[in-house]
Amino acid sequence: MSLDDFLIHMFHQGNAVEIYKVFGAHVEEREGVRGVRFSVYAPNANNVEIIGSFNQWQGQCMEKYSDGGIYTLFVPNVKEYDSYKFRIETSNGQKIDKCDPYAYLSEYFSFMHSFPLQSGSETGMLYTPCCVDGGAYELTHP
Repeated sequence: MSLDDFLIHMFHQGNAVEIYKVFGAHVEEREGVRGVRFSVYAPNANNVEIIGSFNQWQGQCMEKYSDGGIYTLFVPNVKEYDSYKFRIETSNGQKIDKCDPYAYLSEYFSFMHSFPLQSGSETGMLYTPCCVDGGAYELTHP
């Protein structure tokens, strides 16, 4: 499954209300293998890696999807609740680990890891990350 080019176009125009369908972590199946597609918007990054419990926190380079600053990578065999972050390399070469602003589930403080969830998972709740002071995210539900 590729990224939705129409939603990306609308995002760059400032009109994408469903951009969460593009960014974040999405459980998918590709060629019979289940895993997670990670996508993030990092327009000023030199490079972006995905790090997590599934790769022993060793970075896997994400692919630059377009010149618009979007990075994406499908990682096979990642499961729901495997923790992850994005490792952003800035223009001056500094590496910064960031939690996912589009995560369906994130830790509140602590290590601020994010966790992929399959749409309609067994929790039966819709989790929405809300930005709070310090760049952490808290969970809310309807």
